Amino acid sequence: MRSFVLALSVVALAAPAPALACGGMFCDVAAPVDQSAERIFFFFEADSDGDGLGVLTTEVQISYEGDSDGFAWVVPVPTEPELFLSNDAMFTGIANNTTPVLSLQTQSSGGVSFGCATSSDMNLSAQMEAGDRGGVTVVSSEAVGPYDTVVLQAANAEVLVTWLQDEGFDVPDDMETALAPYVTAGQYFVALKLQSDKDSGDIAPIGMTYDAAAASIPIQLTAVAAVDDMPIEVFLYGPSRAVPDNYLHVTPNAAAFNWYTGADNYREVVGDAVDEAGGLAFATDYAGPSADWTWILDQPSLILDDMRVEPEPTTWLEAIVYSGMPGSTQLTNLLLELVPPPDGVDAVDFLSCPGCFTVSSEGWDPQVATDRLEVEVLDVMAAQLDRMEAASWVTRLFTTMDAAEMTADPIFVFNTDVTQEVASTRVGISEESQNAFSGEVTRRTLVLEDGRRIALRDVDDFDALTTLATPAALVIEDYSSEGEPEAVADFSEAAAADTEAFNSGCSAGAVLAVPALLLTAGVLRRRRRG
Repeated sequence: MRSFVLALSVVALAAPAPALACGGMFCDVAAPVDQSAERIFFFFEADSDGDGLGVLTTEVQISYEGDSDGFAWVVPVPTEPELFLSNDAMFTGIANNTTPVLSLQTQSSGGVSFGCATSSDMNLSAQMEAGDRGGVTVVSSEAVGPYDTVVLQAANAEVLVTWLQDEGFDVPDDMETALAPYVTAGQYFVALKLQSDKDSGDIAPIGMTYDAAAASIPIQLTAVAAVDDMPIEVFLYGPSRAVPDNYLHVTPNAAAFNWYTGADNYREVVGDAVDEAGGLAFATDYAGPSADWTWILDQPSLILDDMRVEPEPTTWLEAIVYSGMPGSTQLTNLLLELVPPPDGVDAVDFLSCPGCFTVSSEGWDPQVATDRLEVEVLDVMAAQLDRMEAASWVTRLFTTMDAAEMTADPIFVFNTDVTQEVASTRVGISEESQNAFSGEVTRRTLVLEDGRRIALRDVDDFDALTTLATPAALVIEDYSSEGEPEAVADFSEAAAADTEAFNSGCSAGAVLAVPALLLTAGVLRRRRRG
């Protein structure tokens, strides 16, 4: 059996220092399960009663590959949480609309052409009651979507680990050391598993709401099963732009992107920039006003009354398929449960064209089906949209990390003094001169948004641009909860000088060689906080 435990913590900064965020994934040594990605949404409502804590809602999209009976999730949180089921649709929608897009516009004597490419892109006892269980206090237990969940407190880490193992959580004994600070601080632990009749295909995002002063993502324990260069996407909704507080911030070098070969190396460049900053840094993929997404449920909501009296199940299904409702794993699973495809018919083919097949209406109850659709999908998405609408800003931060770099859990804060927006679309212009008779390109210049003009002496030698790709981090900064960032390293002028050297036919790279070596020597560690 393979085990999987993901621990996510969002911290109250008022808590004792040893109780800072810590979380991760534990797996059976004989058959480890890699954690391939993390995508987390944070929604913050500011302090309203003067206690220093706001209301933080966290939604986590869980990526898991493995046996359903090996899935488990454990989360330390500073205050008692309220749990709810989230939905994949908004994770996907927001991610797609904030993913950095590198757009190369070609300008030539023959006109302007456009092209763009995106980066790669418990079975717990249902009758469990609250109370002390040998040093572990069961605060509450409930079914949430496909999960059985329980909220715990413990007298010490040893009894907590023993309790988890006795209840089927295959966690290692040495987890006690990592959990001890949270137990000492009196934190709560959320544990969940799939219900006995569910499998890994039913896994859905989970949400929690509780009081906190800041947000953190799990890194230190995640190292147990992290893949190399694990991508981490963080979306923060709040009153202003969000910034990393105890990590550095990097601005990637636009000259390092593969503008002429599909611009598909965005994540690789960010990863290199993070490495240059000592491995503990984030880049901002997008920062700006929170968009209004409420309209996406307008059409589905208008057809609910008609759906409640629809006698034909396939017609009912078609109304949803053609309503423009965002797709999600939760929606697909529910539709296939309510209107199963005929024997031998592929689920994808069936949902693509429900009216192409005949389904018996025996036992069909459109009122029950529509009510479940409304409660399990539409209401969940509406609550998500309400949280987004209440925020003024959304910030998308991105990093990649190896297990060895996961030494401190990043904390994020909202800084009202940082008002600069960051667009997800990055534009480069390829200025081309053509032979008037043959149409052959005779000169090509790449113009970057930062003003650098890079002239290719051989118009087809795009690999030559790699000489300007170092450093990958053009600017490295240190942010906090207020004020402008402090520059740790700024290679903008040196990069401009290297570009001039490149254009003049001299060797590029000499100007940046010394600063790059300083980075690898560990100079950036001087500003590391917490």
